Amino acid sequence: MIINEGGLQMKQPLPTTAIKDIDPFVLLHHHGPMQCEKGFELPFGPHPHRGFETVTIIYQGDIEHKDSLGTSSIIHTGGIQWMTAGSGIIHSENVSETFKQNGGELEIIQLWINLPSSLKMTPPLYQGIQSEQLPLISLNQHANMKLISGTYQSVQSPVISITDIFLSTISIVANTQIQLQVPELSSILFYVKKGNIRIQNEEIIQHSLIHFDDKGNTIIVDASEGTEILFGYGNPYHEPIVARGPFVMNSFNEIYQAIDDYHAGNMGDIDLSL
Repeated sequence: MIINEGGLQMKQPLPTTAIKDIDPFVLLHHHGPMQCEKGFELPFGPHPHRGFETVTIIYQGDIEHKDSLGTSSIIHTGGIQWMTAGSGIIHSENVSETFKQNGGELEIIQLWINLPSSLKMTPPLYQGIQSEQLPLISLNQHANMKLISGTYQSVQSPVISITDIFLSTISIVANTQIQLQVPELSSILFYVKKGNIRIQNEEIIQHSLIHFDDKGNTIIVDASEGTEILFGYGNPYHEPIVARGPFVMNSFNEIYQAIDDYHAGNMGDIDLSL
């Protein structure tokens, strides 16, 4: 599914009519790649969130984050922004003033990760991590993994995931095979950002989100061309998911309460002058 949002072309492989969610992953938006003219701005002014986490991966360009915690942060190409909305936060996302003045290439992915009912009202937290802070791990001579969260080959990411989500980006050179291990009972997030691949003799085209029926796998990936993948996994909660606008809760009553709390000012305020 491709959506045009405020002049920004966006691919939405999750959710779709076929796949509502991959518990605990509830939304994936892929913006770009696109060449932005001078004066370009993102259409994501101040807005609230509650009940989940957002992960923004900056492949090209930069993103300036401001929130009601008083945070102001610019993350550049290769970095990530991990925001735990928890009990409620207001934030805005835009390109930096430098990017507005000069324009440039922009490509980002934003992923929404649900929180279990026991953590939906946890205090909000923002983590901005630049590219050089994220571990780069060699999978073989022709494939690398950038570790966003979790542990791989005894390497620990600096990102704190309160639900032990594993998340990474993988780059593969043409004519290369890799194997990825997923713990039993985990839900798998696998998005082909660039390139065409084969998995278990099935052709997978660029911009495809793969929904694995079984839980826990050895995934064998054959890349016939240069490929980039967003790969992660997490434990499903098996709880009701009610998503409306910027809130992801377990019931409609909780959604209505979130709306009331936002309008009452209980999620704070944001100072865009920071």
